[in-house]
Amino acid sequence: MFKNMESFKKVLIIEDEVAFLKALEGELELQGVNVITATDGKSGLDKAIKEHPDLIFLDIILPVMDGISVLKELRKDLWGNKAIVVLLTQTDDLNRVAEAMENGVSKYFVKADQSIPDIIGQTKIYLSGQEFPRGKQKGPIV
Repeated sequence: MFKNMESFKKVLIIEDEVAFLKALEGELELQGVNVITATDGKSGLDKAIKEHPDLIFLDIILPVMDGISVLKELRKDLWGNKAIVVLLTQTDDLNRVAEAMENGVSKYFVKADQSIPDIIGQTKIYLSGQEFPRGKQKGPIV
């Protein structure tokens, strides 16, 4: 169970791949988390600024506004400058990942390399105050 989520009750998922979004949303809701979703970057940014979620899962490749643009705009906001953002991506483009990290992403996952329970498990580690392992995480994390 996601024992540390008591202090992280609101999570925003900005993801256009509906099956992945619903699976992640379902896992988080099973942990008692209030989940907000958006399927494009612009509506995700608007929801982040309005709702002030405790954690944001952000895809890079999104319609209307890509994830890097969302992140840059989010960082201009007084609240958004300190928001915890975990990047979810299908791309292994290190330049885009580096750009996201330069804009304050806490962690990133290549979706094809991780299961949803692994992503939640690693996020739980981060939210408990521990640092994420450095670099891209591949395969099941034990």
